[in-house]
Amino acid sequence: FMTMNTVDFVESLESVMFACATDVTTSKIQFTGVLFDLEVTTPSQVTFVGLSGFRMAKKSTKVERESSEALQLIVPAKPLAEFVKIAAAEESDKVNIFLSPNKSQVIFQLENVEFSVRLLEGPYPDYKSVVPAEHNYSFDIARTDLDRALKVVSTFARSAFGSRIYWDLDLETSTLLLHTSVTDLGKNEVRVPVSNASGVNDLKDAYGLQFLTDLINNISADSIHFETKEPLLPAIFTTPSDQSFLYLIMPMARED
Repeated sequence: FMTMNTVDFVESLESVMFACATDVTTSKIQFTGVLFDLEVTTPSQVTFVGLSGFRMAKKSTKVERESSEALQLIVPAKPLAEFVKIAAAEESDKVNIFLSPNKSQVIFQLENVEFSVRLLEGPYPDYKSVVPAEHNYSFDIARTDLDRALKVVSTFARSAFGSRIYWDLDLETSTLLLHTSVTDLGKNEVRVPVSNASGVNDLKDAYGLQFLTDLINNISADSIHFETKEPLLPAIFTTPSDQSFLYLIMPMARED
């Protein structure tokens, strides 16, 4: 069916699996799986997608396959994560992926391992439609700076409603202020520099701590690019070093 480089397979799936929903009682069953999207227009590429109702991670990578037909597979994230661990530990250069004759199961094959997973039934949401076509605000930030800032504000953020972090972009000073406050505890804030900042005016938004922390923990790029059209609309995070990766999160309402 198709073959992938093992390193590409592992790194690509690690960059999207974390975004899948884990609670099937509050989410569509499809949200608990990773989409393997193969399109006619890009037969030598597979796009992996993980999403929940509040965020999405997407990564494309090279694949070898004989057919160029369009195909979408929804692989449950939990067993898939177990196979990714196995693949990372094995010494196989390639991962061979097969479909059962009735297309209800996918079989992953390494040199010494064969792993079968039952697929989830579709349809999968139209993930492309949730990505904004344009933006009014953008900047670049060093991954280490954002990581440090999140650690500073996380103490109070974990006690705040929804672990909400306020996200204020100051265009004049090219700085991003992250802050949170908790009644009876006080306020915690940190200001970090950004580059290539642009916008119609200063931006004030808010995002969940865990969604931002997951981004930091699942990418290795030195720089992160941020975009949004306006407050309360989806935020897009990409990495200049890897144009095939995209992470989208929904903002939270502010109380100030």
